[in-house]
Amino acid sequence: TLKQLKINFLNSVGNVLSGKLNKESKLGLFDRLGDAISTQDYDEIQEFKNGFLKVTKESKFGLFSEEGQKIVETIYDEIVYLSEVKLFILENNGKKGICDLRGNIIIPLEYNAIYVYGKDKLLLKLDSRMLYYNFITKKSFKLK
Repeated sequence: TLKQLKINFLNSVGNVLSGKLNKESKLGLFDRLGDAISTQDYDEIQEFKNGFLKVTKESKFGLFSEEGQKIVETIYDEIVYLSEVKLFILENNGKKGICDLRGNIIIPLEYNAIYVYGKDKLLLKLDSRMLYYNFITKKSFKLK
């Protein structure tokens, strides 16, 4: 049973609960016992791809695991899941980069566009230059 917290607008999202402590507060994440596992300052919490939770705070996005562990800080303009390669594109101020499922930045946010190319490569566009990035070998090379 939940603790004696009065959690309003309770929803089950993944393995955690989302809700508000009162009608005036913002959304937060709670475990199944009612213990808070995040701050209560999110505008929206939605189930995202592959068992992740996408949170919104002041028009910025972040990610939590379905267990409630913070994966990516809530500082990005957009987050897109690349199901083909199981990576996330992070975007800020028109620049894109890549992080893995644990939130580790693999490719810094400095590219104009990122595309999946084949089973093991990404095509990175930086102004008029194009690079391939092999995410298995973690090597990049210029497109000729």
